[in-house]
Amino acid sequence: MPFPYKNPLNAQLLIGPYTVARNSVQGTDYSVLGIGGWMEVANLRDLSLTFVGIGLQTLSANTIPINIYIGNGTPFNPSYINLNSDNFSSGRRRIGMIAYVNETGLAYQYQIDNYESLWNVQSAAHRYFK
Repeated sequence: MPFPYKNPLNAQLLIGPYTVARNSVQGTDYSVLGIGGWMEVANLRDLSLTFVGIGLQTLSANTIPINIYIGNGTPFNPSYINLNSDNFSSGRRRIGMIAYVNETGLAYQYQIDNYESLWNVQSAAHRYFK
């Protein structure tokens, strides 16, 4: 098996979205730090999500994390996912994105088969709470 690729670290950190000129020969970031698109991970387990306790889940075990809050199950502290303005992405995951797994040599596409119907049900339910 080839050596698993790891992104180098830089002391400069970017806060917020960043764009690049259309004619620039420099990219904005490594694929694993983007939202959706093409990602690469070393092992199949890197595609799974790990949740620990309650609160915002910001674990390094989540190689491609989502922006999710785990509540304690009461009506006043529910669990929820923060979607980006496209309604297709959260954190670094996006519906339709493809992740290449070095361990298996395969690419996997992230999808939710009935996403539109789930979205419509939740949107309708949310109107009652406004």
